[in-house]
Amino acid sequence: MIKIPFFINACAYLDMQHWLVIGEAMKTGHMYRDIFDPLAPLAATTYWLVTAIFGKSVLALHILGTLLLVIQAIIFNNLTINNKVFEQNTYLPALMFVVLSSVHYSLSAFSPAQLGMTFILLALGKLLTHVEFRAKRDEQIMSIGLLLGMGVLFYLPYILFLPIVIIILLLFTNTLRKRYAILCISALIPFSIVLVYYWIVLGDIGYFMANLIVPSLSVDFAVFKKIGEHIDLFVAVLLFLLTGFITMPKQRRLNNYQNRLARLFFLMGLLAMFILMFAPTNITTGLIIIVPSAAYFSTHLFFLLKRPMLELFVSLLFMASILFTSYDSEFQFAGVVDKIDTKISLAPVLEEIVKDKKLMVLGNKPQIYTEGVLATPFYDWQLAQPVVSQLNYYDNLIFIKESIDRFKPEIIIDYEFLWRKLEDRIPELGEKYEQVRPFVWKRK
Repeated sequence: MIKIPFFINACAYLDMQHWLVIGEAMKTGHMYRDIFDPLAPLAATTYWLVTAIFGKSVLALHILGTLLLVIQAIIFNNLTINNKVFEQNTYLPALMFVVLSSVHYSLSAFSPAQLGMTFILLALGKLLTHVEFRAKRDEQIMSIGLLLGMGVLFYLPYILFLPIVIIILLLFTNTLRKRYAILCISALIPFSIVLVYYWIVLGDIGYFMANLIVPSLSVDFAVFKKIGEHIDLFVAVLLFLLTGFITMPKQRRLNNYQNRLARLFFLMGLLAMFILMFAPTNITTGLIIIVPSAAYFSTHLFFLLKRPMLELFVSLLFMASILFTSYDSEFQFAGVVDKIDTKISLAPVLEEIVKDKKLMVLGNKPQIYTEGVLATPFYDWQLAQPVVSQLNYYDNLIFIKESIDRFKPEIIIDYEFLWRKLEDRIPELGEKYEQVRPFVWKRK
């Protein structure tokens, strides 16, 4: 019911279209060699399946993301029950998880961060079991590592959960040294399999490193400025998180194990914020990493409410504040919450030219591909520019020509004044394309 308004309006922002463009392009090419973009491999494969079944449907992402949110809420609720996280068994953690994940629709829009969070939650359940029983089995540690590794293949910044898990094991368990090695090796196994696939099977290890690994190593120290620009989106989440954390000492019935878990969740939420420094451009999708900690402390807050009327009031306040933030951020019915700029609009003339055409865009204009089909690998301009602009290198010219001959773009749009230079160095291109308007060439 919470998501229905977003279904009806097919709310979308550029990242959602980005995932669908990549999924559609994968029908004719491989990631990193034929598509210059740092999207994680399993996430790209997932969007390929989505576009193969539903086409470039934003509604499909909303529905699939909502179904995945329900599954994650069940996983989170089960791990709290199985590991005796709270003093009583309840469905309240699942409700907290669902509502907090609805503070902005991007948190449950089938994003790479949401896809990877499924495996992070499964790993968290195994980790809590290890903390509770201090299991002596290597298989327990190995399963945590493998689940973390699978999450990384959907969202690369999740690799930073590995040191977080190591810190938690050091502080809250007496895990043997060899098991830290098992954890690290098992976490790297899924990524190593993908690396070997691109190296031996596809022979694309150079593109894999240049278009996935290197961009993922960049740190964005301005990330907290981005959060500050949209802090009003998360005021309600942070308020209930902090209130739950502050009021926890009033719960007298918590045992030593549950007190340790409180410190564990606080530490995990605090350290997880640093993962956002490695997050892609849109900050809101990555903020799903604080939802488990926020849901944990919010649940504790509700356990303190003993009077029915007070419980009803706080429940209504909780739901109302989250839903008001969610709807106002998109529909601006009150204008209190700043709207994240997500409009994807093209000039009518340009939209008519590129509609359903195979496109090559020279410049940082990925939104144009929402109306057409990506043809040639040059999607992410930051990755494509070194190849397309450095035309004095023979290898670059060969790669550009082979890409154009293979994908045969019908429309070429040049925002960087590079096409004339390409025609000078590859005269054959001038014979295949004619200029139909400023900066726009059409295949003859």
